[in-house]
Amino acid sequence: MGKINNVGYQQIIRKAQAKVEAKQPEGKKDAFSNTLDQQLSRNVKFSKHAMERLSSRGINLDKQQVRDLEKAVDKASGKGIKDSVVMFKDTAFIVSVRNKTVVTAMHKQNLKQNVITNVDGVVMM
Repeated sequence: MGKINNVGYQQIIRKAQAKVEAKQPEGKKDAFSNTLDQQLSRNVKFSKHAMERLSSRGINLDKQQVRDLEKAVDKASGKGIKDSVVMFKDTAFIVSVRNKTVVTAMHKQNLKQNVITNVDGVVMM
């Protein structure tokens, strides 16, 4: 069976969604459409572990920082990187580029005396 690339898949989903919305009364969306909208608009996900680390380490991201992180993940993906460290200001994010998922995060000062393994690229932002 042939593969559908991510862009093609999203186009198919959007066309199907448009057909469903066309049949619905103006201004009303079903739960599936709302969930689909949220997932399509969200490029990078955060694992449960990453969310715990962000919280426990006091790392807060605003919307612009998340967009910048998404750009870094897209840049890594464009270079064929599968697992990456994204250095963003004073924070390091370990990212599964394939899954577009932040696995963990830590402050730059916590990187001293630590070894990060199983990454094949670093993106400096």
